[in-house]
Amino acid sequence: MNPTRRFTKRLLSLVTAAALAASTQAGAVTITRAFSSSWYDPDHAGHGLSLEVIDSAAGKSLVAYWYTFDSTGKPLWLIGQGVVEGESASMVLYSASGGSFTNGFDPSQVQLQEWGVAQLSFDDCTSGQWTFDPNDPALQGGSIPLQRLTETYQSSCSGGISDDRSATAAAGRIVEFLDNTGLQPLASGKADFEERADRTDFKVEAEDLASGTYQVRVGGIVRGDFDFAAGQLQAELEFRSPVEPGKLLLDFDPRGELVEIVGSGGVVLQRVFAAGGGSTTPPPPDGGGSAVQEIYELRVTTGHDGPELDAEYRVRGTRLKLSVELEDLAIGAYEVHVGGVLRGLVQVVTVPGGSEGEIEFSQPQDDDEMLLDFDPRGELFEIIRDGAVVLSGVMPLDPTQIDDFGDGDDDDGDDDDDHGGGSGGDDDDDDDHGGGSGGDDDDGDDDDDDDDDDDDDDDDDHGGGGG
Repeated sequence: MNPTRRFTKRLLSLVTAAALAASTQAGAVTITRAFSSSWYDPDHAGHGLSLEVIDSAAGKSLVAYWYTFDSTGKPLWLIGQGVVEGESASMVLYSASGGSFTNGFDPSQVQLQEWGVAQLSFDDCTSGQWTFDPNDPALQGGSIPLQRLTETYQSSCSGGISDDRSATAAAGRIVEFLDNTGLQPLASGKADFEERADRTDFKVEAEDLASGTYQVRVGGIVRGDFDFAAGQLQAELEFRSPVEPGKLLLDFDPRGELVEIVGSGGVVLQRVFAAGGGSTTPPPPDGGGSAVQEIYELRVTTGHDGPELDAEYRVRGTRLKLSVELEDLAIGAYEVHVGGVLRGLVQVVTVPGGSEGEIEFSQPQDDDEMLLDFDPRGELFEIIRDGAVVLSGVMPLDPTQIDDFGDGDDDDGDDDDDHGGGSGGDDDDDDDHGGGSGGDDDDGDDDDDDDDDDDDDDDDDHGGGGG
């Protein structure tokens, strides 16, 4: 039999066996560099795996060193390398012979022999499965449950794609409006992907759908679903890495993939999500609301990994939505005051990598949200606990962003923040989204750096202080 065909056939049997084993366990997570460490089976001392997730010509790959024993009980060291495909990696394993202790041997005498094939997958950040099939008929194939033995220095594992993010990578955001297939002409939606230093978010939103249950497919794989009730205005599915309560783990990369919203009658909305830029195509008319959405943003930070307030107010025709999110505060309840009036409470809870809490308002009122019966623009936001103001800032009176569907020019005239994919012009205004006195954007990048992770004094002052 052709060696390539034989290898493919054996790998297929391994994949099938691994899938059957995984069907009784929790969903697998994507393999990232956070899995580079030592792994073992506590019930079989002396066996173990050292793993490295590396760059290669074929893309992200996993190198495995398996410390085991041969059929006579002698120590055996096997090595293999395979391309990472989501939550698994398959590879050919090789053994070496012809060497000797120290450097006194002839490297040309070292011979590599194909030992068999193997596949590795993980259930979570601390456990996985090693499935193998040796060439030697005297050796039996099988599967070994693995547990993490070590973790690299000052690293953390979430199981999501943010674990592979470079520490020096710039923050970025992509917004794509989904195309209507004609199945439900009034429906509209968009997908929003954002990378920040501390997390990666992906959100799929839909409006004006017929009542029913809808799946969100990315790259042909169902990633989640949501219900849309009669009279409901909007629904969304949110993914995050690291994950937090109320959201799904973002263990896949949507960039360059087909994003679909699928109902009982078929695909309602779809679009190939951009690999590195926003949409330049407007959505179909929604038959009711305005096609332009104004976004007002307030972000207050107190330094790297310090407490943070993120408030966002969206206006689309007669539809209004306000969200207030708190991060990295002490666990407990916090009052949200807007314009000196108590508007609600945020319960901050522990999440991987810190703490977080959120409250949402809408008009017309959506399920599980509070009625938005006040205008937050130009108002002072105060986060209060035990009578003390913890964070505060002023929501801007003018939009910090307008989704004008990529016509290249923001309608507010300042040509900033075209997150919808159009090419914005120069950022001539002071961009003081926090309500204080903003300085000029003289760093030359003409963008609205919402994250300000580089601590440049000349970036936008979202926190309400002086520029």
